[in-house]
Amino acid sequence: AVDERSVHVHLTDEGTALRERALRVPRRIAAATGANLEEIRELQARLDRLTAALDAAALDPAALDAAGADVS
Repeated sequence: AVDERSVHVHLTDEGTALRERALRVPRRIAAATGANLEEIRELQARLDRLTAALDAAALDPAALDAAGADVS
């Protein structure tokens, strides 16, 4: 039996071209910075953790005060 709830999605030609360009971005960043892909992945992970910590602090400024983080 065919599941009529199925939806098949395909990229347009323009979407395929954009995907191909996007796949080159990490290598171009590596070439421009002199960093290897592992260093870039590590940096991205650190930036993700930093962003999460800043988001959490924005939601709970009292936690910063309790931790002694005086920003005045």
